[in-house]
Amino acid sequence: MTNLSSAILDPLMATNPAGPRITYYDDATGERIELSTATLANWAAKTGNLLRDEMGATPGSRVAVLLPAHWQTAAVLFGIWWIGA
Repeated sequence: MTNLSSAILDPLMATNPAGPRITYYDDATGERIELSTATLANWAAKTGNLLRDEMGATPGSRVAVLLPAHWQTAAVLFGIWWIGA
């Protein structure tokens, strides 16, 4: 099934799954996190599975997101797209 998550992540996984795709900086703590394509895809799959299996989301479901600017927000969005919601 083609979805937005696959359309973005699949070509990146094919070329360089270990390459950094998201770098997050927390100015308050000085924290710096880099996510590779493989790690982002893993988080997206886990989030998508949670939404589908535990919350009943299906393709076409509407999912509201109210989250801060954080790397986890990107993973949540990719997870929503992963299941086609």
